[in-house]
Amino acid sequence: MEQTIRNRLVYVTALLWVAAQIYIAFAPVPGMIIRPLHVSFCLILVFLLYPAFKNKPRLSLGIDAGPVLVIILFMVYSVYYGDRIVTRLPFVDDLFASDYFFNFVLVVLLLEAGRRVLGWSMTIVALVFMAYSFFGADLPGILAHPVVSVADFVENQTMTSSGIYSSPIAASSDTIFYFMIFGAYLAATPAGTLFVAMAKYATRKAVGGAGKASIIASGLFGMISGSAAANVASVGTIVYPMMEKARYKPVFSAALLATAGTGGQLIPPVMGASAFIMADMIGVSYFKIVLCAIIPSMLYVGSLFWEVHLESYKQKMKPEILDKDELLASIKRYFHLILPIVILVGLIAWGRSLMYSALMSTLSLIVLCQLKKDTRIPVKGIIKMAVDGAKSSV
Repeated sequence: MEQTIRNRLVYVTALLWVAAQIYIAFAPVPGMIIRPLHVSFCLILVFLLYPAFKNKPRLSLGIDAGPVLVIILFMVYSVYYGDRIVTRLPFVDDLFASDYFFNFVLVVLLLEAGRRVLGWSMTIVALVFMAYSFFGADLPGILAHPVVSVADFVENQTMTSSGIYSSPIAASSDTIFYFMIFGAYLAATPAGTLFVAMAKYATRKAVGGAGKASIIASGLFGMISGSAAANVASVGTIVYPMMEKARYKPVFSAALLATAGTGGQLIPPVMGASAFIMADMIGVSYFKIVLCAIIPSMLYVGSLFWEVHLESYKQKMKPEILDKDELLASIKRYFHLILPIVILVGLIAWGRSLMYSALMSTLSLIVLCQLKKDTRIPVKGIIKMAVDGAKSSV
């Protein structure tokens, strides 16, 4: 029963998050309101998806209810005092008692959320740097820095865009979230089957065709999803049996799928969260980052091709006999799923915002899937994909 309650809360929270992000995309909401809400939704999902105790569901639900309720209060505070936070002069205007309280609560909850998702390593690193902020003035030599008061800490962390709400959160709320939604929808469609069919058709006469096809398929899927995990889950389940049939060693097959899946998120136009953060931090357009990534990604894929080629000759493999007509039929059946990718690349190249590009591509993908019986998605499926996209954004 406790797990059912938790799952329903996850479902509702994820849907509300998606709805809020869609509203934000079209409404003039200030960044210092968007980012706290974005962090809050993410924190709620973390405390729901990663319980305090795995083997004690009832106790965990009771414990996790506390942080969730506090986060909801923080969301109310962020909206209610939004105008004041946006218009106040940092380090000049006085802080309210509620500012101190919610800063403390948010920092503690972020540390705990980081511990649950990533383990103690990142939490300890964060605690060390926080301690350095307060006690660094007492250190000798070049390690010393000016005294940081509690008020300064609060101003930096939660009252300006230079702390918790700096570039990574800005990129996540304005861009990454929307691409994660697009990737979730793409992963739920037969796009993986389409990419594998295209890859097999391209390598049908090559030695080691199964291995080379897995590289191409991973590259095609990864360049759009931007997620190594989704790449391996969607494409890997199709190409691994194919590589096993071609007599590749299991260790080599697994290693190739992992490296090709990871490399897929290095291929433009969607290259994972780091590329969006990079564009924001160095102050260049994302399209320029895309152009700069073309040659390195080609070298990466080329090195994988060379490795597969050498392994294939080492194992004395021969080209597979594939049914050309069957591959073409599969490509034709799902080829309309290419159009959202063309729309995405075209909008980015045209200079439209990444948020708009991802939203329009997602919408076009949903509409195009409804055109054919083979790819038609029911309403429940559309909602589930949105929930999956929000969960993958955590």
